[in-house]
Amino acid sequence: MRLPPSLPRPKWVRKGSDTKQTLVPDGLQHPKFTARKSDKSNYLLCNRASVAILTEYGGSKRRAGTNIYPLLADHIAHLLRLRVLQELELLADKLQTLLNKPKQLQPKLNSRVIRRLTRAEWNNLRTEGIVPYPNAIAIIVLPPLRKDPITKQPPKPSMSAAPLVPDPATPKPRPFSLPLCTMHPVVPYPWARGQCEGILPAAQVPLYNGVALFPLPSQRAALHALLTRLLGFERASRHEVNARDDTRASHAFLLTSDVESVLRGDVAAVAIALWRVKMFEDAEEDVASQSTLGWEHSRR
Repeated sequence: MRLPPSLPRPKWVRKGSDTKQTLVPDGLQHPKFTARKSDKSNYLLCNRASVAILTEYGGSKRRAGTNIYPLLADHIAHLLRLRVLQELELLADKLQTLLNKPKQLQPKLNSRVIRRLTRAEWNNLRTEGIVPYPNAIAIIVLPPLRKDPITKQPPKPSMSAAPLVPDPATPKPRPFSLPLCTMHPVVPYPWARGQCEGILPAAQVPLYNGVALFPLPSQRAALHALLTRLLGFERASRHEVNARDDTRASHAFLLTSDVESVLRGDVAAVAIALWRVKMFEDAEEDVASQSTLGWEHSRR
């Protein structure tokens, strides 16, 4: 992660003065929304524990006059989740642009970028623990949002870069009983079976719990709105009225990527943004053994 000083040191400030600067996250949002504002920066591992190590052990190694505010880790987590929403919005804009073109200019492809798993498919995945889709890149389980018990209104979507302050009147959410992400093996393509055994590890697909992935209801509402918008473009959420229960859509959204779908919209950026959130919130990451002595400044 990139942590530059909040403002460049003015020329009139002497090196030995008491003027302090604050480390703030930079470059976490998509360049279309916010450009980088610094040249010299500090870099650290994309994990919440690394911020604590920076605060606890890096004081003597940091540049003199640099301050770390207590909510730095929460600020980084907020921007990482915002990056996921931004990548989804850009992907939706890409699909919308293709749909606005004349039909003869639209690529005739059968592969989808996103779709909902049916209830039968979701139950089979939960039972077997295997993702039977070779082109799967991520799965997001996102149930419908509950209405506010006081206002009786659903939460409003928010993609604000400013920290979101929870409403004190809203009851605190219960502790998460499910992990943010679990890994599941994926069935390889037929042509790849037996060729890479013993050479490369088996491919796995992350399955994200939407409630733990986006704890704040406003951001989770934005996530649900963007996924629904993508489904509208893909026409994957339309089902027959008399369809059986096992063929109706579940709460699991499947993101796919292959040689055909990439011509319509590449979801790789969305998958990377999701994985950054997983890395940052992963409490099992051994950050202490990976910490380095000192912090190097690099110019970009």
